[in-house]
Amino acid sequence: MHDSLPDAHAQVLQTFARVGHALGHPARLRLLTLLAQAPKTVSTLSEACGESVANTSAHLAVLSAAGLVVRTREGRHIRYAIA
Repeated sequence: MHDSLPDAHAQVLQTFARVGHALGHPARLRLLTLLAQAPKTVSTLSEACGESVANTSAHLAVLSAAGLVVRTREGRHIRYAIA
């Protein structure tokens, strides 16, 4: 039996792994819950979660890499929303 997976199958598995990792932390689940209500800035999200802006940004980067959130720049602020 051949152990290598077709490229498309391997990509699907990598996507599943990224999404699973993104959903595997309670802080990221809280962020998704807040974003399900309406798009928000990093500072608004950090205040609502009681996390630092740096931690919130790091969690949002993981969610973004998994394709779960999108970001748009509004002047000096970045607003996040559910993808």
